[in-house]
Amino acid sequence: NKTATVSGSHKYEGGSAINIAHGAVYADKCVFKNNYDNTRNGCVKFSGADDFTKNQAYLFLNGCYFTNNTVGANDVNGGSVIMQNRKGGLLGMYNCTLNGNNPNGTTNVPILLIKSAIIANTTIIDDCTGNPIRFREENRDIDNQFIFANNIILQESGDGVKKSISLTNKNAKNYKLAMMGGNLFGTF
Repeated sequence: NKTATVSGSHKYEGGSAINIAHGAVYADKCVFKNNYDNTRNGCVKFSGADDFTKNQAYLFLNGCYFTNNTVGANDVNGGSVIMQNRKGGLLGMYNCTLNGNNPNGTTNVPILLIKSAIIANTTIIDDCTGNPIRFREENRDIDNQFIFANNIILQESGDGVKKSISLTNKNAKNYKLAMMGGNLFGTF
């Protein structure tokens, strides 16, 4: 039940439940619900810095449940549950469930990632019309690996259903996605 209010273009603000600018957070069997961010920074935001010799932010989630987390802005670069804002952030998400998170409009997503991540054994039940996961790589020379294995993605049926994972590559030189076996995609 936390609220974050971000004003201006402050890259380290936001993240209504957790905001990590440097260091590592490990959340095991936690429940994140009813969190709101007025812009696009999600319930959990981690940023680090573009320069890997500086601030690094590591987020490890295991067995966590996310529900009713919302962002206020209708922004293609927003995440209602997780927002990885800078290149210095690394995500490991395992055995988690996302259900009933409500991005505002059709362009937000529950999870937006910019740097390397692994998501495994996770269930995402998405009742919005956007993509549940968006991997976005900007014009950087940093090697990025996105691993997505043994997950279940269910989207609401209807005309608004889009593909489950959105990949955006803006001239990145080293951009890789490993889609491993066992992923199940469907509608409800």
